[in-house]
Amino acid sequence: MKMLTLLITLLFINSICQASKELTKKEPHQLSYNHYVLQYGADDTCLAIIDIFFDKRENLGSGQMSLLPVSAGVAIIVPPIGIGLMAISVPLFVNGMFTKNKYNNKKLLQTLMAYQEEQIISKKMRKKIRRSINSKFDDDGFNSQLVHQFKD
Repeated sequence: MKMLTLLITLLFINSICQASKELTKKEPHQLSYNHYVLQYGADDTCLAIIDIFFDKRENLGSGQMSLLPVSAGVAIIVPPIGIGLMAISVPLFVNGMFTKNKYNNKKLLQTLMAYQEEQIISKKMRKKIRRSINSKFDDDGFNSQLVHQFKD
């Protein structure tokens, strides 16, 4: 009985060690939102870049892609309505795929590295950052200097 308990304890400890090794072996482009914020959230601009990428990818891309399975289910139940819904949701699904590809973690990492190392941000991204910072932080009077930094 003691041997069985010892064996189970060793297996449990081994599985915990393996799980912690897998967490530390993650590539930088496989990190979650919280890991990006902790590692790369040096200032408000970096936080805004991370928010933009995750918001576009998770909310917009996944939301657009989720309409196709719903309309396919409706097409099975009520074919005339479902076919019409599918005609609308297929282009949205394709746009969602492009959005998820455009705002993937590798591009997020490249954008963060370009900003942190060389202070380079594209004009479109500066515009998105300015809108993000204005909508989230400027209402409180917080970080108004940073907003003026990105004026063209």
